[in-house]
Amino acid sequence: MLCNKPQDIKHILGVVNLYENKGYDFTEEINSLFIKACIRCEDPKAAAIAIAKYENRIGAWTSITAFSRLLEVLLEKGEFEILIDAVSTMYRKGIAPGDNDTKIIIDKLVELNNKDLINKIKESMKIKLSNEKIQKLFVNEKPADVQEEVIAEVK
Repeated sequence: MLCNKPQDIKHILGVVNLYENKGYDFTEEINSLFIKACIRCEDPKAAAIAIAKYENRIGAWTSITAFSRLLEVLLEKGEFEILIDAVSTMYRKGIAPGDNDTKIIIDKLVELNNKDLINKIKESMKIKLSNEKIQKLFVNEKPADVQEEVIAEVK
């Protein structure tokens, strides 16, 4: 699954949809190549949308490494809503982002000062954060300590 130009994404998604419709299982390798191709086609959102649909089988075969790369690119592109949807779906499928990814996501949302997205990620990751901890994140009162508590609560 190579992507030489952005238009190639429609062919890649067509193959994934065919697999989905036939009920075929994916492998981690196919999923990793799918994510890599979407990133290379400059459309990581397409991979995140496919993964974010709970009924799609492709998300069940996502490796932590490929998912981490996808999250990194989505953060760079500012695609926070779909990132949170993908994280939420992956949690429901039993695949959680790594500690470093969790920290990076929270750092970025704090940097943006977006309490709505913090609350959404909190809910999707089933983090039991108090409003006091969220407030500490936003006022930069020992943010590293609070972020370590957040990561500990995710586990």
